[in-house]
Amino acid sequence: MDSTYPVKLGLFAKSTRLTNVPYAPEGRVYGMVSSGIKMPLGGSFYIAEFDPAHSNRVRVVAYVDMYGRAFACDEPLDVPPAMTPQVLIQTYSGAQGAQGCIQVQVGAEQDALTPIMEFSKTGEAVAEMRLTFGLSLKRAEDSGVSFAFMKHDLPYDEFMSICFLSLYKHLPPVIAHSTTAPAASGSGAFDLADVFMRLGSGDFFSGVDREVLEAENSWQESPESARGVERYLVRLLREEGVVGKTASDFAVRFKEDDDPVEPSVHLIRTLSYANTYYIDFSYGYGFDVVENGLFRAHAASASQRATLIGAEGALNRFLLLTDYLQDVGAGNLKEDEALCAQYDAWLIDRICTQAPDPRRPEGVKGRWGRHLKFAQAVESLRLPYRIGYDFRTNEAGDALAVNVSMPPVASFPKSVWDAQAQDFRRTTPADSNASYVRYASHVCILLAAAAMHVSSRVARVLVTCQKPEEGFAPVLSVELTRALVEDAFARDEERAFADPFAILNAASARYEMGEGFELGRIDPLFTFYEGEFALNREPLVYDDPAPLNDAARRELGVERGCDLNIFEERDRRKLAEETVAAMAQGDDAAVEAIKAIHDRSENLTVRRVCQMLLDDFARGNLDAQSELEVREAFLDAYGFKAPMTRAYALSREGDDVGASKVLDSLQAAVDSCKAFNDTSRICYRYFDSYATRVLYEKYCAEDRGGRRVLPLANEPYLVHDLYAQVLSGSIAGQDEALVHAKRCIELAPAYSTAYLRAARAYFVKADFASEAAMCIKALEVAWNPEDAGLAYYWLAFAYWKMDRFELAVACYRRCIALGSQMASQAEEECAELVEGVKGLQRHSALKERELMIEAGIPYDALHDNAQHLLKIAEEAIDSNNDALGTVLASSALRGIRDDAMLPTIRSLQP
Repeated sequence: MDSTYPVKLGLFAKSTRLTNVPYAPEGRVYGMVSSGIKMPLGGSFYIAEFDPAHSNRVRVVAYVDMYGRAFACDEPLDVPPAMTPQVLIQTYSGAQGAQGCIQVQVGAEQDALTPIMEFSKTGEAVAEMRLTFGLSLKRAEDSGVSFAFMKHDLPYDEFMSICFLSLYKHLPPVIAHSTTAPAASGSGAFDLADVFMRLGSGDFFSGVDREVLEAENSWQESPESARGVERYLVRLLREEGVVGKTASDFAVRFKEDDDPVEPSVHLIRTLSYANTYYIDFSYGYGFDVVENGLFRAHAASASQRATLIGAEGALNRFLLLTDYLQDVGAGNLKEDEALCAQYDAWLIDRICTQAPDPRRPEGVKGRWGRHLKFAQAVESLRLPYRIGYDFRTNEAGDALAVNVSMPPVASFPKSVWDAQAQDFRRTTPADSNASYVRYASHVCILLAAAAMHVSSRVARVLVTCQKPEEGFAPVLSVELTRALVEDAFARDEERAFADPFAILNAASARYEMGEGFELGRIDPLFTFYEGEFALNREPLVYDDPAPLNDAARRELGVERGCDLNIFEERDRRKLAEETVAAMAQGDDAAVEAIKAIHDRSENLTVRRVCQMLLDDFARGNLDAQSELEVREAFLDAYGFKAPMTRAYALSREGDDVGASKVLDSLQAAVDSCKAFNDTSRICYRYFDSYATRVLYEKYCAEDRGGRRVLPLANEPYLVHDLYAQVLSGSIAGQDEALVHAKRCIELAPAYSTAYLRAARAYFVKADFASEAAMCIKALEVAWNPEDAGLAYYWLAFAYWKMDRFELAVACYRRCIALGSQMASQAEEECAELVEGVKGLQRHSALKERELMIEAGIPYDALHDNAQHLLKIAEEAIDSNNDALGTVLASSALRGIRDDAMLPTIRSLQP
């Protein structure tokens, strides 16, 4: 046993290495380990030092629980330690909202903890918090520690690890005092890190070519540098047919008369979860995607799909293979190709070794939490071949069903090692089918264990494996009970399940297998469109009567999701559909329906529309075929829509004079309407989305003033918005443009575009200070990265004009980082600014953030707003108001990068 790094991690252990640990001796590698190692019940993770020469061997440094405590230790623990932690995070409600304090031990013989630093945070529980530095920072004068390493928005595990490694001064001597890096193992020029770097540089095809060319050239020049594992990688890539190719070689003609379409191909390393490779590819016409390898599959691109997914599998098999070889070998990766091939074939049968134990469920509460936790578990799986997945739970929450999109059979290994012939041989169709069947069976067990580990409520898991290359045909369907899965885990502690079909057969799995091991189409045990997993909840927010829970009601000020209305014509739209349905029975039925609506309605506008329709039926202007006219009468009750459409058309044609004339008459009609005048009890506001409506409740308490908020018709806002756009283009109209822009802010105080319209009007007037102020207001309420990107872009230019060059650069770089549509333009202007201003000081991203916060720019607002939307979404979903919850979660996803959120949202949508 290696006494320096005595703990050996399993093949599929979840671990993360840190790159930003200050004061770390050169050559030392630290990080976190959260699975594949003994852990106290309910534990969180260990802080560990990794063997630089052997990636799966570590030395435990500390244990961290879920309550903000880090305990120094030198081995895995059976139970939580009963002692004072060396680092403690305490949280409390302060003047600035949710805050906290870092405390550490300052003496080797002392148990006392000393406060070192204060911070602000978001997140309810300590283990869920995201930490923000620089807002309320206080440092102990004698701490002697620089906090420059603290980047914005650290996740809990990274924050706790860096705090422990940086602040606690009495770490084990090998960390605290050693300054000599261990000698590198192996010999020659082979470096595994270089292989991964070459694969990840440039686009996917150039990365593959760079690796193959570099490897084969080095073998010719220096045969001793060759490693069997790299030779095996090159063999796999050549067998998959991606060496020497470009995207044009994968072009597909989807329509007979159209030109071939090249795929968009990107190689991604999924660092947040599994830390494996993912080839993101898609074919499409504009926004119309016809093939993406997972949820859309087209017969014309079947071979290209199999090749690209096969190449992705080759990279992940190499990744998992090198991890395993370092684990079982001496760390020098000198195994030959034959052994690599044998281990590679074995990977398919080892994926369940990473399964969480269903006998120790986590007890996650809430529908959103359980769905998200399952998605996170699947995203964390380190698999040699990709799977796509959609899942649902039943109404009771005790059963979970998963549709698995399997990789194409053609993406499985193209060759195997023949021990008798002592050479590689091409695989037969039966070989590929057998690999496919074994993989699918293990996937079923793995997903069942993951679901049952999330919550003890999950008693049944149903899995259906589908073949995308055959129109997503179901080929294997099984229902696994908790008793069966727990028994299987009790019998096989290694969780290898050498005969997975024994478990599936015990569950009476459905499958049809031919003599060549091919799986045929079967009737699945479930569908998402009928039966217990069909989602029967109301799909539209404004029709969903489900009451919100107490937390959501406090945040939103309404009792039900449908009360959070953003459509002024919502109720009239329902009346229009009621009338149109009656019209199918003839003129008399239509007239009777309209009379009934008129008589029961207390809304004067509705009564006026009904009377107009009755008159038109009586005159013969309308009949049972006039569905379009009836709908329009209800939806455009004020006659605003047609002139607004005309004004937009004229503006797009460049006829600002004509557009202004139409807007003048429309404005007069709006002013005379009186239907949307604020009163002491009601205020009318414009909302472009439910996200903006939620943020109105968060930021606009003063504007609301205790009044009931009702949605404004679109046109009373849009007329001012278009006025501001049209008039900003003329010198004579600048002052009037600003008047209309300010009116937009009054009508939509939580809408970032309203402030950006005012910012543009100030820009035309060359009032850059006021322009900057409007951009800052836009950032405060922004939830969409596109809006924030535009605000940062205009803010940068305003600061440039005010000679605040450092701030201008910081804002340009923030715009670029958000990846908005303005990013490329921001790059060009930022480069011009840096080149044109001599002596302009360069700053790190952290320093730029500090500069912006000091200038009053709400740097964190975009993230905070997204988190707020996500919080409300969770409360709505836990109230069974899925319509509102999924809409808000989808909006939050624009500002929160989390691969697990999209499948979670899909799992809650009909």
